[in-house]
Amino acid sequence: MLGRTRSGDDFAAEIEAHIKLETERLQEQGLSPDDARAAARRAFGNVTHAQERFYESGRWLFWDHLSQDIRFALRVLRKSPGFTAVAVLTIALGVGATTAIFSVVNATLLHRLPYPHPEQLVSIEDDLRGVDARKVGLSQPEWQDLQHSGVFDPDNYTPGFTGEVVISDGLWRRSFGSDPRILDRTLRLDTDLYRIVGVMPPGFYAPGATAAERNTEVWAATSFFGPPLQSQPPRNGRNLPEAIARLNPD
Repeated sequence: MLGRTRSGDDFAAEIEAHIKLETERLQEQGLSPDDARAAARRAFGNVTHAQERFYESGRWLFWDHLSQDIRFALRVLRKSPGFTAVAVLTIALGVGATTAIFSVVNATLLHRLPYPHPEQLVSIEDDLRGVDARKVGLSQPEWQDLQHSGVFDPDNYTPGFTGEVVISDGLWRRSFGSDPRILDRTLRLDTDLYRIVGVMPPGFYAPGATAAERNTEVWAATSFFGPPLQSQPPRNGRNLPEAIARLNPD
C-alpha cells in the first residue's frame, strides 16, 4: 500500500464505536455499565495492538525507520562537529576513490576499447631500471627499431611539423558550438595553427594511466625529425612520450 484511505483518528473512532455498541448490548443483558464496558473491551481484544497493525498496514516501515535513523544521526553529528567533519571527509574520499577505481575498471575491463581488433593493441613503455625510472618515453631510433622488428604492422609517418589535429566531441561542442563545418577549421596551440581533420565520437576516451591523460581533448600527429628540425634526434632524445602499437595478426 502506498498510503491509507483512513486516518488514525478515524480508525480510533471506529474502535470506540464498536466497543460502545458491545457495551450497550451487554447492559441490555443485565450487566452494570462498568462491567459491560470491561467485557466489551475484553471481547474486542488488545486495542493498542490493533492500532499498531493499522499503522503498519498503511505505511512503508522501511522509510519510517530510515527517517528516524537519519534524524538520530543528525542530532549526534550536530553535537560533535569535529567528528562530523572527519566523517564527512572520510566518506567523500571513499566515494571519490571508489568512483575513480570503477571508472578505470569499467573503461579497461568491462568495456572493449572502441577500436577495430582491440586485442591487438599494446602500450609500449620504456623503463630505465638502472635509475629506477618508468615510462621515460621513446626516442626516434628506438621507435624505428620497433617498427623494423616485424612484431607490429608497418605504418607511415610524416617527418617534420605536422599541422593536423583531431579533437574530442566535448571540445567540438563547447568551443565550436557543434559546428557541422568543423573540418578544415584551425585551432591555435601555443604559437602554431593546426587544421582540424576530425572529431572523435561521444563517449570516446583516451587511454592513459592518469586522469589528465584520459581527459585529453586534442590529438596531434607526432613527428620526429625534418624541417624545422635540423638533424635526426639522438637515441637518448626521448621526444615521444608514449607509443601505442598494433600487433601483427600472427
